[in-house]
Amino acid sequence: MNRGAISALLRRYGQPITLRRADGSCVEDYAFVQPIRSTDTLQNLPTPLGIRREDRFLYLGSGSLPVKAGDDQVRCGGIRYDVVQAQPIYIGDAVSHWWAVLVPGEEEV
Repeated sequence: MNRGAISALLRRYGQPITLRRADGSCVEDYAFVQPIRSTDTLQNLPTPLGIRREDRFLYLGSGSLPVKAGDDQVRCGGIRYDVVQAQPIYIGDAVSHWWAVLVPGEEEV
């Protein structure tokens, strides 16, 4: 499968996303954003400061749109996610797509 095929799949079946870079620039594209299911059913954990969400989401996005952990944010379906882990996935020597783990971000006030 080449980059063009993956991009076509993302455009046809993916969700519209907005990727916000650390410098404030935004790029719109399509990606798959799905919850990562775990055996632990708790998605909200109590902390001394209140309840904190612990759920994680899988991001699969275009090879031409790199994402960077710790700096970038993804908005999808009206929810802002922080990128906590990201890496390119290669087919041969070309990046076919980006894999990332997202966590729901704090709501803007």
